[in-house]
Amino acid sequence: MQGVYNKIGLFGFGCVGHGLYQVLQAAQDAPFLIHKVCIRDATKERPVHDLEFTTDKESLLYDPAIKIIVELTSDPDAALEIVTTALRNGKSVVSANKKMIAEHLPLLQRLQEQYGTSLLYEASSAASIPIIRNLESYFNRDNILCIQGILNGSTNYILHRMFTEQCTYAAAFAEALQSGFLEADSDNDILGYDSRFKLSILSAHAFGRYISPEQIWCRGIQGITKEDAHFAQRHGYVIKLIAGAKRSAIGIHADVAPHCIPVGEPLAGVHYADNGIQLESAFAGLQFFKGTGAGGIATGSAVWSDISAVSEGYRYRYAKKQVALPVGIPDVARGPEEEPPLLQDTLLRVYIRYTGGSFIPEELFEEIEEVFTRGATSYCIGTAQISALQHTNILQDDRVCILVLP
Repeated sequence: MQGVYNKIGLFGFGCVGHGLYQVLQAAQDAPFLIHKVCIRDATKERPVHDLEFTTDKESLLYDPAIKIIVELTSDPDAALEIVTTALRNGKSVVSANKKMIAEHLPLLQRLQEQYGTSLLYEASSAASIPIIRNLESYFNRDNILCIQGILNGSTNYILHRMFTEQCTYAAAFAEALQSGFLEADSDNDILGYDSRFKLSILSAHAFGRYISPEQIWCRGIQGITKEDAHFAQRHGYVIKLIAGAKRSAIGIHADVAPHCIPVGEPLAGVHYADNGIQLESAFAGLQFFKGTGAGGIATGSAVWSDISAVSEGYRYRYAKKQVALPVGIPDVARGPEEEPPLLQDTLLRVYIRYTGGSFIPEELFEEIEEVFTRGATSYCIGTAQISALQHTNILQDDRVCILVLP
């Protein structure tokens, strides 16, 4: 190899780390060289033999020859230590750790300002879709009204195989695992936590409001069965796990849940492990982005794009003011001594299906539209406050399915 290269210190060599290596190998003219790779287990067999592996993290973080640190570990606590140390040492950083970024974004912003360094994390939110770059550069002065999308390729793959191709949940899950779509802790995908972390990050760039993951109501795809698929098909819907945040007159509401999307809408046409994101802004109107949402190569390509950008001096400007307040805070001036208002509740139209001895208490709903029972299976359609859904024990039952309706 000839020429001048930006030396990269890489942490982690799992699915995404190997994907980045493959992308750099395929891009023959890429001016980047993986100088060292820090891994946890030195005895583990690696798929490549032309890289220098080490368990000594300081040999990367304090090496003056390494200007860019790429953090692709699965441990959010280790990732936080790596990223904050690198920023303090004046190094540019690229990360894909959505949990670490979502939970510590205000701190990471302050460190970038304090040390004049740059942290990019496009790969954390939608794999190959450059949504953060668009929010930062194209929509930086536009007023985003709504952002919603399919942010988890693993669950989208499972739902597509189950309900479009009549595959069982167990078989679809096994395929997603074998393909490398599911995380090591599959609950992060299945229970919706992965999408919640990503929505927290995107909301900060879309609205200039930091919404911590814990403030986002979250429901995964657990409990969805053929009965729910039949209901959706009869009504002209497709079931998708949707993460969405919407601005209203009183503030911003964010949630993650399975939604019934009308057939023909853009998000209904996002198949297999793809991601899709729909934006609505005051000036540009409706925009739709679609791309590969899981897998090492797709995510590795986003990491590579960030490496290229950060090497050229690009950094997030965070043009929209970040305010770490509870969701639902009105956009009005408040005195510094005022207590922030309570979290605003939100009314959703939902379908709840339950089987066996379970039942849905009527007091859960503000209004009931329809109740249907056949044998041991029943469902109810009505409107309910999110706070009521959050505190109803019945929704913890695996035999219960909840879908958000249009």
